[in-house]
Amino acid sequence: MVARHQKLEDALRLQQFLRDVEDEEDWIREKEPIAASTNRGTYDCVTLVYIASSKHHHSRTNLKFWRVYRNHTVCVTVYQSIMSC
Repeated sequence: MVARHQKLEDALRLQQFLRDVEDEEDWIREKEPIAASTNRGTYDCVTLVYIASSKHHHSRTNLKFWRVYRNHTVCVTVYQSIMSC
């Protein structure tokens, strides 16, 4: 009975992990076009150009750090799953 319960918990953790990975991949796919875009629109004011450029840079930086954070989280989750076996 204990082994069956452990298998069910492991299956639940795996499904949650796969769901988290899928959510993160969706988030990355959503943000990549924004980060890769070179189209910053046309503005009549230098200030608006600066604001658009800053937002673009922020999106790229945000994506970079999010990838690092999620890769670390995924590695920790996998490591903990392996160590609990």
